[in-house]
Amino acid sequence: HGAAIGTLDADALFYLRSRGLGASEAKRLLTIAFARDVLDAIRSIELRESLERLIDERLGRMENLA
Repeated sequence: HGAAIGTLDADALFYLRSRGLGASEAKRLLTIAFARDVLDAIRSIELRESLERLIDERLGRMENLA
């Protein structure tokens, strides 16, 4: 996945791009994957769902990737 700060992994971006995804979609998927890893560690259901809604608003729907 991408780093917590800085740029996304260039190899992961290349892999997704080589599979036919555009640059913006590849970046979005890597960001969502990173966010999913973090969200899965949150024990509070209410907090996790609230954060999921915020991320969904910014990056697009995550439910198909969970």
